[in-house]
Amino acid sequence: MPAFIQWKYRQQGKDVLNHKRHFFDNSYEIIHVLSGSGNVVCGDKILPLEPANIYFIDSELPHMTVPSEHCEYIRSKIVIQKNEMNRLLTQIGDSTTIDTLFGTRGGNYFHLSGEANNRADGLFLSMKTDTTPMNLLKNVLDLFLLCKAATAAAPKNNYGAVDQLIGYVNNHFASNLTLDTLSKTVHTSKYYLCREFRKKTGMTINDYIKSVRILRAKKLLETTTDSVSEIALSVGFINFSHFSSAFKDSCGMPPSAYRKKAARPVS
Repeated sequence: MPAFIQWKYRQQGKDVLNHKRHFFDNSYEIIHVLSGSGNVVCGDKILPLEPANIYFIDSELPHMTVPSEHCEYIRSKIVIQKNEMNRLLTQIGDSTTIDTLFGTRGGNYFHLSGEANNRADGLFLSMKTDTTPMNLLKNVLDLFLLCKAATAAAPKNNYGAVDQLIGYVNNHFASNLTLDTLSKTVHTSKYYLCREFRKKTGMTINDYIKSVRILRAKKLLETTTDSVSEIALSVGFINFSHFSSAFKDSCGMPPSAYRKKAARPVS
């Protein structure tokens, strides 16, 4: 796998990963928003999606962007291997950058001033025009330095019950999760919780629960020899047929086919 998995400059409009929880193994993701509004869901945190914000995400953590209007959402993005980035930072004697930028829970964001925002855009443009590994690494390091200086400027948002619900589901997805149980857990009415959750994440609570379970099932299919039925039960599905149907709807293939594909060597 190359050090830089992907990068985009001023990508506009809908992306197949918008409103869809996903992750990349062994990688960091940096997103610079130039236009649009909405939210970024990262693990059990909801961050505001706003112009001049730059997001640092541990991509092994399930995450998704939830733009309010796809046509207005303009962003630049880069995904880089963790071991390459850590190696580079070790070489220059910097042992604090990753914790500062990515935070202790796998995701963080910073709001850039006008000058810093223009500088960040210029760094992504440089990555587009010169894709040599040395230039890409240099520009990523410059992004890190730019955002470390902007740490104090990052505004804080708290989505209360929705944040609590996401954290609870992420930690208890294998349990029997009902709307009654969830609303009591976060001490909020069912109606308010459903409305606010959809408003902030772009999906229903049930769809979110299903997405968490499917992501976990994919990981188990890739990394264990457990039977498909055992995996279905371990991630919270009450029967195999429901799991198989939900998995196929999400991934486009049955669980057994996904396992075979994941085990196939890349040519």
